[in-house]
Amino acid sequence: FVAALEQFCGSAAGLSAATITRLTRQWQDEARAFHDRSLAGVDYVYLWVDGIHLKVRLEADKVCLLVMIGVRADGSKELVALADGYR
Repeated sequence: FVAALEQFCGSAAGLSAATITRLTRQWQDEARAFHDRSLAGVDYVYLWVDGIHLKVRLEADKVCLLVMIGVRADGSKELVALADGYR
C-alpha cells in the first residue's frame, strides 16, 4: 500500500506509517459502507456494466475491475458498484 501511495502522491509527500494506517482504515470503512448501502429506493432507467482490465505490478494475472454505472430518469449518472475479477 505504501508503494501505491508513493506512486499516487509522490515520495516527497512524507506520509508516516500512522497516517497510512489511518487512511487505509478510513478508505476500507468508506468502501464497506458503499458496498453495503441499500439500493431498494433507487430507480435507474439504464445500467452500464463493463470490465476495465488493469495490469497490476503486484499480481501475475491481469485484474479486471467490474464497474456498474446507473442512469437516473433525469440523465444523471452514478457509480452503482465496483468489484474485482480476473481475466
